[in-house]
Amino acid sequence: MNVDAASLEELGLLECLHAIAHGEELAQRSYALRDRLIEAGLATQTEEGLSLTPAGIERCRSLQHRVASDREAQRAFDGQQTSEDDPPSMIVVAKSVSAELNEIRRSEDTGQNASSALD
Repeated sequence: MNVDAASLEELGLLECLHAIAHGEELAQRSYALRDRLIEAGLATQTEEGLSLTPAGIERCRSLQHRVASDREAQRAFDGQQTSEDDPPSMIVVAKSVSAELNEIRRSEDTGQNASSALD
């Protein structure tokens, strides 16, 4: 059985969303993607810079889950075992993303910049 990993386009999108969430400067090659993200409602341009919309945060989370799932699936097909001290990365990512989203929702409720919560 063959596992179809996330495409390069999906990985590029994840990289761009992650950079926006952390307030990092986007690479010049990402400017066209940035414009498409704004048009699609995944990011907004403010005086402080780019920030993710709730839809952008959810898309970032979805892509993070996809990458983690791909890793776990490949691990399973390769026959690698995980120990109790090494939980599956999908679970680790899911817990991390859940905590990040809770922080984002809390900061949105208080009016703070939400995108800094995605680490």
